[in-house]
Amino acid sequence: MISGLLGLLLSLLPLTDICRHHTGQQLGWRVLFFLVIGFIFGYLFFLIYLYRLESLPSIYLIVAGVFAGGGWFVFLVSKMSLFSMNQILEIAEQFEHQSLHDPLTSLPNRKSLFLALEATVAAAGRKNDQFSVMVLDLDNFKEINDSLGHAAGDIALKTIAPRLSNQLRASDTLCRMGGDEFAVILPDTSMAEASLVAQKLLVACQKPISLEYGSATLGVSIGIAVWPLHGRDGPKLLQLADIAMYRAKKAGLGYAEASLEDSM
Repeated sequence: MISGLLGLLLSLLPLTDICRHHTGQQLGWRVLFFLVIGFIFGYLFFLIYLYRLESLPSIYLIVAGVFAGGGWFVFLVSKMSLFSMNQILEIAEQFEHQSLHDPLTSLPNRKSLFLALEATVAAAGRKNDQFSVMVLDLDNFKEINDSLGHAAGDIALKTIAPRLSNQLRASDTLCRMGGDEFAVILPDTSMAEASLVAQKLLVACQKPISLEYGSATLGVSIGIAVWPLHGRDGPKLLQLADIAMYRAKKAGLGYAEASLEDSM
């Protein structure tokens, strides 16, 4: 009986953790939690009853053995349930991370970009603050892919991603949109401040990259749009920054600001 009581008491620990999980079944688990507490009092009363008996009939010994097994059964079930639940939540978190991040560079992906844009627009609207959006396209990337292969292109992307990230603040968001295109969201940043960031990114991309069969240098072309100067819609800002980026690439400017004419 004491062994079974110990099993019931130990089962309260995993059951407590299970009740904290937001699984949609908290009510059922809480009912089970209080049932176990009821069983604990039942075990205690039966244990006191056995203690007061001068002799124990054999049937009571069998019942005590069943109670002991029942206590440890509840503990094992609750422990295994918690383990399974944690495994499921871990897998779900991995899937969520994969759906929001680029597998090559581990940067947030295009889906994350639009979610972050939506949140930044909402925050800027409440505070009435500016923020800037950049679109970056690597120069010479196609040449590396064509001449040295896609493996070399992957190395170049994995090398350039942390270089870009190191030039940004913790509050900034760097995303890989796909291919050799990246986007940056700069909260609380004016056009003048974004231009300074663009210059730092240009310098970071000019450093040679070590590849398997030598080295290569990637440049970058950057387009910048500012909320609310060029628009109040996140996707529209991204589009205008993209147009500015192509203008910078065509003219070899390094970076270019979005035009007010494009936002009309």
